[in-house]
Amino acid sequence: MNRPVPGLGPLESAIMNAVWDAGQPLTVRAARDRLDYRASDNGDGHDPAYTTIMTVMGILWRKGMLTRAMGARAGNRRAWWYEARVTREDHLAAVIRDALNCAPDPAAVLRRVSSAHVPASGVPRSAAPRAGGPEHPQHEPRRQ
Repeated sequence: MNRPVPGLGPLESAIMNAVWDAGQPLTVRAARDRLDYRASDNGDGHDPAYTTIMTVMGILWRKGMLTRAMGARAGNRRAWWYEARVTREDHLAAVIRDALNCAPDPAAVLRRVSSAHVPASGVPRSAAPRAGGPEHPQHEPRRQ
């Protein structure tokens, strides 16, 4: 399963991952066939409907994440064909820039990121919660 894309919702992430991984224009149907996503909000675990994917791809197009062209391929002249407008790496770089713009000391944030050891589990050791200490004090149980 693909990881969620920061700055995008779960279905937007799944669609963008499918488009990026395809490396070529896709119709809504082709994108839906490539999705690694199951709707779990309603508990039934079904694939999202074609119209849901169509709506979200339209939203991603309006956000500037996708481009679209009518009949870009000979096999299906009446369908919209969608392609990534930005690369995965460019999108992630923009998310990181936005996050750094929120920090009072962006250089300190970058130093912490670059010094983080990332084990095979994908969770940086420096991000693991620690008990005690000034950065991670132990909290008392909530009183009722």
